[in-house]
Amino acid sequence: MNKVSTLIILSCLILICMSCHQNKKENNKKLTAINPLAYTSVIYTSHKDTVLVSTYSGRIARRIQNDDSEYVIATINDEIYAMAYSNKRNEIIVATLNSGILILNNGNGKIIRKLSVENGWTNWIEFTKDENYLFTTDVKGMNHIWDVTNHYSRIQLPDSFLDRKLSLSDESGKFYFSSQDKTFIYNHQTEGVEDTLTINGHRAVDVDNQGNLLLLNHNECILFDKNKDSVVIKVSHPNWIYFKPNGEVLAEIPLSMKLTKAKFSKDKVYTAGIDRSIRVWDKKTGLLLENWTGHKATISDMQISKNKNQLVSVDLKGIIKFWDLE
Repeated sequence: MNKVSTLIILSCLILICMSCHQNKKENNKKLTAINPLAYTSVIYTSHKDTVLVSTYSGRIARRIQNDDSEYVIATINDEIYAMAYSNKRNEIIVATLNSGILILNNGNGKIIRKLSVENGWTNWIEFTKDENYLFTTDVKGMNHIWDVTNHYSRIQLPDSFLDRKLSLSDESGKFYFSSQDKTFIYNHQTEGVEDTLTINGHRAVDVDNQGNLLLLNHNECILFDKNKDSVVIKVSHPNWIYFKPNGEVLAEIPLSMKLTKAKFSKDKVYTAGIDRSIRVWDKKTGLLLENWTGHKATISDMQISKNKNQLVSVDLKGIIKFWDLE
């Protein structure tokens, strides 16, 4: 068996192990044993350089670029899968395994409110751009929208939306709900659907200020043009860059692995995955521009600063990296 064959077999075995680690069972079996240091989420609290990170072990900490220290804000007795942050209210929102959605004061780390998730838990949570609404979809497919300005009261959705999954909110505050073959843009103020897009079941993960969408379909990232109602770009990571312990590239294995995150910047698209890399693509042409490496495990989360000048990424071995975009 030659070296390339050995590397491919090794990579497949590692991939299976990594995939097993990422499967979050819909029960109360905790994942902390995987790695209590693993970062599960990252969110900016300033224009750049300063973020919050969370771990499976329930730790919430502040991280600053060029500073190796963790400044712990709170430790809760539950696993944390996702975070959101309100600059207006100086509040941290965390999605947990057993405690629903917790809202903490960013100054003292105290829990000030709990929101229930009746069907178990959720692995993502977001604010609308104006921070007036908090929203998610839980693991059983139930949609949740809370009105932050009205003591986090629950927004009631039409019965026709029971089989549609909430995924995004755009710059104007409209919500994107997906069914098996369509995505509906919903205005909760008028309680009406403003547009319908022909999207075949792929997961929408980001939207730009023109309403164009980034979709993930396992190892494929898709750019969907809202105005044309059609796919314009499809990209996949072309290889797995395998490193020696000293950081030297040993091989570029031709495996296109699962993607975990995708984000728009001003003129580029960034994708991250279980191959531990971030790839940079031209937004207009889909041309691969750069390969960013340095993470030691699956990239679990990735965010771009509000001014689009910086990207931050975290992985399941507790590594954080800041990338200046301009």
